[in-house]
Amino acid sequence: MTNTVGRRLEYKGAIGTVRYLGKVGTAPGEWYGIEWDDPDRGKHNGSKDGTVYFTCQAPTTATAGSFVKTTAAGIQWGVAFTDALVKRYLVTPQGELSPFMSPELLDRPHLRAALERCIGTALPLEQRIINDSKDPASGLDSEFYLGDTSVKVQTVGWDESQSRLSQLDKLATLGLAKQNISIVDPNDLDLATKLDSVEALDLSSNLLCDWVDVYLLAIRLPCLQLLRLNHNRFRAWELPSDPLMDRPTLLHLHTLSLNHTLAKWPDVLKVLTHIRGLKHLALGFNQIQTLTTTTNITSDSTEDDNHATSDESVTEMLANLQFLSLEGNALSRWQDLTVLARLPNLETLDLRNNQLVDIEYTSHLGRVTAPPATEIAFPRLHTLWLDDNSLTTWTAVDQLNQFPQLRNLRFKGNPISQGLTPDRVRLLLVGRVGGITGLNGSELGPRERKDLELYYLKLIANDFPTLDKASIIQVHPRYPALVQLYGAPIPATLRGEDQRTIHHRLIQLTIGLTTTPQDATLARPITKNILVNTSIRALRLVCCRLFHLRLPVQLVYRSANDVEVAKENHDEGPTPSYIQSLDDDFATLQDYRPIDGGQILVTPTA
Repeated sequence: MTNTVGRRLEYKGAIGTVRYLGKVGTAPGEWYGIEWDDPDRGKHNGSKDGTVYFTCQAPTTATAGSFVKTTAAGIQWGVAFTDALVKRYLVTPQGELSPFMSPELLDRPHLRAALERCIGTALPLEQRIINDSKDPASGLDSEFYLGDTSVKVQTVGWDESQSRLSQLDKLATLGLAKQNISIVDPNDLDLATKLDSVEALDLSSNLLCDWVDVYLLAIRLPCLQLLRLNHNRFRAWELPSDPLMDRPTLLHLHTLSLNHTLAKWPDVLKVLTHIRGLKHLALGFNQIQTLTTTTNITSDSTEDDNHATSDESVTEMLANLQFLSLEGNALSRWQDLTVLARLPNLETLDLRNNQLVDIEYTSHLGRVTAPPATEIAFPRLHTLWLDDNSLTTWTAVDQLNQFPQLRNLRFKGNPISQGLTPDRVRLLLVGRVGGITGLNGSELGPRERKDLELYYLKLIANDFPTLDKASIIQVHPRYPALVQLYGAPIPATLRGEDQRTIHHRLIQLTIGLTTTPQDATLARPITKNILVNTSIRALRLVCCRLFHLRLPVQLVYRSANDVEVAKENHDEGPTPSYIQSLDDDFATLQDYRPIDGGQILVTPTA
């Protein structure tokens, strides 16, 4: 068998790649050295008795490799594309021809041979179609047994679905995952011209090993938009160096999924030379360490395909890319991602489950901080997923505030969050990243943002009692912007300097019941003098006792005259709204800047 190394096989239910063929020590016969897709399936990493016979491409485990005798019974090398297509779409679960198959398909010798291999030659295929179509049970709207069990399954509606699936020229989705497809030969390519309605093709978890097979099939599907190749492992990603080979571009393909293929960035670039208009690209779980390379994109000898991997060429290839998944790789440095900064339409970037230790908002020229306006990095990136990385400093988080369009952020499972409650992490993320409206899968509304930012300012004041601006900015870069929004926080030194002026100062408020917080009048109003350092939690309990209520109750602070308050504070810059929900039980009244004559609206919610 020629070109065995690199081929894929199935053996005893496990799928692997042949990495070696030959003698093993003094053992008789020849052996296959196999790297299994399941890293726990093998016994070693390609070495035996001190001799290295092969090296596993997946370096994260030492038990992905093993040896199997070339004569071992049960080795399966897979089937051709047509055989899998026939079994999936033209043959019933009982091993009979679909009664809805077009008889003219039998005029294709390759398809006819595949059908005969699948169901046998006991009767001519033409007669099988006729007999099946006359058999009332052939439509399978009846009972049959599930596998080797006694469970009966009623296949109501099978006629309609099987009728649609058996009309190959009308199929929009071709699902051939886990069909042991290992090769696409010229006869398969001839059949592919019949599949001119296919828009989505799933070839995941097969035994494919050469990209050229997939490419030659894909270019014969004029409507193909989505291609899934997950869990295949290719030995060659470039096309043959035949100068006479036609190399059309896949113009309509907009979604490509290469998860669990061990494709590295140079391999991906080789594929992208033949695809234009790609919008969604998934490269998860491939142990990619960097998106930089110094080699050529392809090794093809034709001039058109021999591009240099400059940032400009990558930008051109991925000019339409909107979604990129790099989940589950081995990326550790943000600078290895800077090639993505120039992508003009990238909106969503999935970096979950990597090893990132830093974030730097950089231009494509490698400059830290914002580049010139004409070279804005990540100009449309609005969604960034950073769960389960190795980020340990808030300095990295501060960099996120520089992404101009960032709106949705995921940030769970990073070491910086250890020892902090989810609420405290949310507070610190919102305080440091100003533009996000969604965090860890939940919406972040204007009111919550405002409450969290005010509390964040209070924390800053606690950490920097003198409110030295230069010192604060080094640790909290958003501080000037927050002061511009809400005014400077009350210095901790002032809070402790004279207890009579702050902690022991009383404020006169009117507390009353309302049906809704929007009510203009209060029921059963009571005027009380309250300490401004009273916690909202304590105030809530006081209100419950006053009106004989049970928790929970909603509290809203409303000033005596919002207009006059706004006028009084006009010269001091923007001030927070003076109609505020008192939601933070850990805050105090003074955090909401109450004034004498204000009102506390109590709304029962139990």
